[in-house]
Amino acid sequence: MQAAKALYYIFTLYQSLICKLNNQKKVFFESKELIVDSIDRTKNILGFDRVLKTFNITSQTYYYWKNKIQCKDSLLNLCKIRHPLQLTNKEVTKIKSCLTDKQYLNWSLSSVYCKMLRDKTASMGLVTFYKYANLLKLTRQKPPHRRKKHKTGIRAEKPLQILHADLTIFRPHDNTKVYIYFIADNFSRKILAWKASLKYSAKYTFDNLKEIYEKYKLQTFNPEIEFMVDDGSENKAEVDTFIENSKINKVIAQKDVIFSNSMIEAVNKRIKYDFLFHAEIQNFDQTVKQLEKAVTEYNDKPYLPLHGLTPNEVFEGQLPDKTIFSKQISEARQQRIAENRKYQCSNHK
Repeated sequence: MQAAKALYYIFTLYQSLICKLNNQKKVFFESKELIVDSIDRTKNILGFDRVLKTFNITSQTYYYWKNKIQCKDSLLNLCKIRHPLQLTNKEVTKIKSCLTDKQYLNWSLSSVYCKMLRDKTASMGLVTFYKYANLLKLTRQKPPHRRKKHKTGIRAEKPLQILHADLTIFRPHDNTKVYIYFIADNFSRKILAWKASLKYSAKYTFDNLKEIYEKYKLQTFNPEIEFMVDDGSENKAEVDTFIENSKINKVIAQKDVIFSNSMIEAVNKRIKYDFLFHAEIQNFDQTVKQLEKAVTEYNDKPYLPLHGLTPNEVFEGQLPDKTIFSKQISEARQQRIAENRKYQCSNHK
């Protein structure tokens, strides 16, 4: 009875295919997914060779078509059994969950990746993460900007060895011009102090520098701390007076040294693109409140240049190590292969 139903099913399918066009080969090729599915459903009842003979195809053609059929259970459209290195459905779900989490919507992809490694939510290579983020269409949309190729800038060997100061301007919806003053540590990239004002003045750079000098007791440091700034008036006046009686050596970028002040410029960019531009900020007061949250989150967010550590962690003594997640990623790779090989693929069994 079962065999009779299978034969009737194949005969009906075969007749419907050959009646469509005179070119039987073309019709069969265009319907290969349906034919392969039919063979899989009936081969255990009628016998594999008998079903192939009914459709007038060889076993080589059958396996070729089967390997070419896209697997609907995989984001890559590849059979998990035949391609076990691809991420599991569970891992893909975790990536999607993290990239759509409101808490991380203003984070760069690399920071979300580092966060997942730290939390052991999922472990894979960075290129793989980017690939799946793109397939999920969850890449970050940034405002258009021009990118410049920069040479590797000046690098410190420990925290508080080189400090960077810079000024950036942000306009909330009321079109107020807000001047934001930052000082960041070169080694850890941590924002050590910041001020926001409606005025353009060296006073705010001075206040930031004095705050850091006293908080971290920089007068006890030897040799002098290098303080890299641009040649703007916001870095003169009170700032120069204070530096004369301190253990700080002021360095003007691209004047006293060949390096630019790109380290702090990158900090400015991250704060504005990741935290300010995405928010509906109406005025100066709301800008200050948003900056308070932004600086805290920036210092506690993992960064790829720090190999997954946060600025706070590096500033407090942890050393960036590019191999920190190597074992974790390797173990996840082996688990992924084992899990995918056990997967019950609907197309390839």
